[in-house]
Amino acid sequence: MRRLRRFSPWFSLLPLLGIAVQGAEAPGAPAATTAEVQPGGIEFHQVIAPDGVPLNVAVAGNPKGRALLMLHGAYQSYMSFIPQLRDATLAARYRLVAMDMRGHGGSGKPWKTEAYLGSKPWADDVQSVITALALNKPLLVGWSFGGYVAMDYVREYGAKSVSGVVLIGSHGGLLPRPAANGPLPTGDLEALQVGARQFMAAMSAAPLPHAAVDRGYAAYLMMPSYARIAMRGKRLDNTDLVGRLDLPLLVVLGGRDPSVPQILVRNLVSKIAGARLEVYAESGHSTFVEEAARFNAELDRFARSLSQVPAR
Repeated sequence: MRRLRRFSPWFSLLPLLGIAVQGAEAPGAPAATTAEVQPGGIEFHQVIAPDGVPLNVAVAGNPKGRALLMLHGAYQSYMSFIPQLRDATLAARYRLVAMDMRGHGGSGKPWKTEAYLGSKPWADDVQSVITALALNKPLLVGWSFGGYVAMDYVREYGAKSVSGVVLIGSHGGLLPRPAANGPLPTGDLEALQVGARQFMAAMSAAPLPHAAVDRGYAAYLMMPSYARIAMRGKRLDNTDLVGRLDLPLLVVLGGRDPSVPQILVRNLVSKIAGARLEVYAESGHSTFVEEAARFNAELDRFARSLSQVPAR
């Protein structure tokens, strides 16, 4: 049963203390629907996934507007989308929802490797948030790894369950992707700090604002090594969906992002009805942060172009 619980301050400290949480409630426990509101107009909800993993969810904006459900990249958190959650125009028009995915940020970090494999656990997490917050056909916005999770959701729940998909710095596995390589993560936290700095430096063509770097750095450190190792076994191949995608699709790439093959993505988009590609020539992997004003306006135009579906 998917449940929505009041955000608990002591629970939020567990990841910071290095305690991995699977967080199942007792069967039949009552569910609260009230959330804690933080400065900046962001509410925080805790949603329980079908396998008991607690999911941290940030909500802002117009409760009666179309829902935009934002999915962050690997090793990151809802904080990646602060430039969208705090944008006045988007907040006036849309219900803005950004979740921490399992293993990441303020969400639970299950011990078992199976909790990170395949497409279903990730898709079920998205569905749990949609159900708990009563979102009706949200527009999925997936950055980097979040684009793969968006496609996981489409695979498991169908294209008709969303109003469209936005992929940022991602092809969502619709193109072949090389297998993960390199040394496995360890419990060396000093090495993790070095990795966090290198990771954030690679996220953009030019240095990001200090606040954005600090958020990304903190999120990177919140993911334990066992979760990173488990994620290496996750399915990332969605090439079989290409001929079956029947939904509005917007792909936004940075012209200076070496992680996504622009020519191949352009060819891919040409094969999908209703899909279009926007390239931000001077940006890197984080277009939605590097050129936030431009991206937010693009997101607004795309969302307004969709058929009118109420958020609740």
